[in-house]
Amino acid sequence: MDERVFVSIKGLHFASGVQDSDSDGSEDEEVIETVNTGRYKRSGENEYIKYSDMIDGEDKPCSNLIKITPDGTVEITKKGYVTTHFSFVPGERTTTYYETPYGGIYLGINSKNIVIERSDERIYAGIEYTLELNHEIISESSVEIEISSKKNFKLEN
Repeated sequence: MDERVFVSIKGLHFASGVQDSDSDGSEDEEVIETVNTGRYKRSGENEYIKYSDMIDGEDKPCSNLIKITPDGTVEITKKGYVTTHFSFVPGERTTTYYETPYGGIYLGINSKNIVIERSDERIYAGIEYTLELNHEIISESSVEIEISSKKNFKLEN
């Protein structure tokens, strides 16, 4: 993997109990996808991807670090306008403090399924999880993270 990479993050958020009025009763879906440039580094058996992104209306970027370990754990740390540290550990429940300028909350993260695929020029991590607030599930979510060497990056519709 080259040091310079593209970082594509695609999240599908299912808001518990929220239904789309013009659908067949299935839950409303909100798909968010971002693509940023970043840097890839391997240290020992762990892989690190560092990148920055902007939040609408803010003039300073948010610094992000993704860490992937050999046991399938994926950690995402954000520092800036929003500060948090998500730990997705296969089959385990973890907690995080999600801090924004409007206040912070503690969330529980139940990692249901984590799939990691690697090749010489690409890393894919697919994560299915639930978020808890006060020990109640508030959403079922999934996120797809794709790290690609710049020379092999393809944006799909």
